[in-house]
Amino acid sequence: MQPKKFFLVGEDPSSGVYLEVDSSLALTELQSRVAEQFGIVEPSGMSHRAPFQCIRVDLTSVQGTGFHSDSAPLQDVSDVLAFDGPVGVTVDGHYARDVPGPKGLPLVGDYYSVYPDHLGNHQRLFEQLGPMIQTNIMGKVVYQTNDPTIGAIVMTESPFFTKEINEDHPLASVKSLDAGVFVGDTDTPQWRVVHKFLPPALGPKAVRHYAPKMQKTIEAALGILDEFDREDEAINVYQFMLRVSSEAIGDIVLGMDFNHLVSTDAPLHEMILLISTALTLNKKVTSRGTWYASLPFGDPQKLRTTKQRITELINESIAAATQSGTEDLELQDAALKAANMVGAYRPASIHSVELYCGCM
Repeated sequence: MQPKKFFLVGEDPSSGVYLEVDSSLALTELQSRVAEQFGIVEPSGMSHRAPFQCIRVDLTSVQGTGFHSDSAPLQDVSDVLAFDGPVGVTVDGHYARDVPGPKGLPLVGDYYSVYPDHLGNHQRLFEQLGPMIQTNIMGKVVYQTNDPTIGAIVMTESPFFTKEINEDHPLASVKSLDAGVFVGDTDTPQWRVVHKFLPPALGPKAVRHYAPKMQKTIEAALGILDEFDREDEAINVYQFMLRVSSEAIGDIVLGMDFNHLVSTDAPLHEMILLISTALTLNKKVTSRGTWYASLPFGDPQKLRTTKQRITELINESIAAATQSGTEDLELQDAALKAANMVGAYRPASIHSVELYCGCM
């Protein structure tokens, strides 16, 4: 075993760490050890290139570029052992660097680099800066990517990543441990409890059980589309699909008929209207800094009031839902014999059903 010093190229070599390297190690094993030491998520790399290379460089003059004209990669473990100086580490050929972002303006930061055309502006920033960018809007820093590989890594529960909705998270204003698995932290008792019930409640057998309800919703939706066609009217696809999806979810989860598809101009149920309103308000509130979300008036206060009313309606719906005599059913069979998810799992865990309803 021979101690070798490794450091991330782009950082001061003095910040490196010593690892014991044996000549019997395979290169992939050494890569995994180094990756674990430096918090490199994917030792195998993000592309077909070498996952990260140990680079032989003039370590006294590294200025953040990671490479010099006379640099050369160390191809295997024997090269690493033969090299006398600290060994620089790059990830997919890149040196350690901060996530890039626009320069921004005083006070407002990158607000005008993103809004009002946030889709077009984000695309422009990705094309200019690469697949990972950061923006600072009125003090709120947000990291974004358009690379599905990076997105999969970040969204996967792992020692490196978990979903914690802090004050800088876009869902911070609608965060609730009691409102839904998609608007709560993942490393919580609530998350673990609800995932005990989600697989059997949404598994293939359960889906077949609820298929008649979904078929009924689809037929009603087609009837509404036929009516629009007869009247030669255009439709707002988002609004229409909001009606269809919430109608199906309300029936399957709560056993409720929202009456969204009884006519072309049927009003939205209060619960769905409030959920939609909360999402709209959340977008307005989170597009500004934390200071704005804490204001006791305007959209921030309206959002808090809306969330409170949504919670009241969901609790009322759970209390009124039919239990269908499923108190003693096995977990895997409950969804097959109940009229709705509340009826299947309410006796076992009413809290988990509250989480289900929050997913709507």
